[in-house]
This record gives sequence, structure tokens and C-alpha cells, in this order.
Amino acid sequence: LLVVGAGLVEGLALGSAQGWVLGRWLPRLRRARFVVVTTLVAGLGWAAGAAPALLGPDQPDAGGPSVALLVLGAIGVGVVMGSVLGLAQAWALRPAVRRAAAWVVASSLAWPVVMVVVLVGASLPGQDWAWSTVVATGAATGALAGGVLGRATWWALGSMTAVPAWDRALLRALASPWGWLD
Repeated sequence: LLVVGAGLVEGLALGSAQGWVLGRWLPRLRRARFVVVTTLVAGLGWAAGAAPALLGPDQPDAGGPSVALLVLGAIGVGVVMGSVLGLAQAWALRPAVRRAAAWVVASSLAWPVVMVVVLVGASLPGQDWAWSTVVATGAATGALAGGVLGRATWWALGSMTAVPAWDRALLRALASPWGWLD
């Protein structure tokens, strides 16, 4: 129950922050719909992610999984949650944008990186760390993860509302000093 609660709090914070920024650019966005969808999917995602650990057998720690396995797990969780959350948020974005699928792509690509950042940040504190240092590390980790997610989804905003990103990239390349447009 605590894990689901943490997921709901994270979803509310994420949905509120994204909804606030997107609402400034997308006047037709129904922010409450966006926040509710994000909150519910994040709560369910945390529950699903924690289920194996909570329902698995109680065994003494035998050294734990390798770092490589943890990173692969974080990437896997990021791919799944990024896709599911992206689809749910795209549904909420659909009345306000032309191409909501760009949000799904950006979310699916960003969340694996975000989950690795969170894994690294969560792995840093030791048992002997002061609580203030743990809180500061958590805040820095959250800011970095939020920056990664914000940058990736910012890319999608232009594709959802106007010219697709691939076309913008091609036009930039053609207009560069090495391109054909002068």
C-alpha cells in the first residue's frame, strides 16, 4: 500500500508539473484529465514494479543482482512504463494536439534513461549517510531525471502541434553550412 501511495504522489507531482507546462503551450489541454491519468498510471506502475519484491519469497540477501542486471531491469521498466504512461497521457493530450503519437515515442525513449538515472541516484546513499545528504541526493536525482524527461518530451511538443521532428531535423541539416539551402 505504501508503494502504491508513493506512486500516486509521484504521479500527481509529475502530472501536475507536466500539465502546468503543457497547459501554457496547449490552451485546449484539459489539465485535470492529464493529471488524473498520470497519477493513476504511475500508481499502478509502482504497484506492478514492486509486486515481485513484495510477493516473492523472503530470502536472505545473497549479494543481490549484478549492476548490469539492475541496469537492464531499469531499462526494461522504463520501456514498459514509458510506453504505458505515454499512451495514457497521449489519450489525455489528444483533444489539444494534432499528433499525440509523438508523445508516446518521446516517453518511450526517455523513461529508460530516466529509470537508469533514478537507479544510480537511489544506489548512492549508504547507511551511514546523514538524512540531509540523502534528501539532497534524492532531490538532485529527481531534478536530473526530470530534466531528462522534460528535454525528451519538449522535443515531442513541436511534433504534436506543427511540423514533425524528423522534418525539422532535415530542414536544419539542409540549412546548415554543409547543407544545400543558402
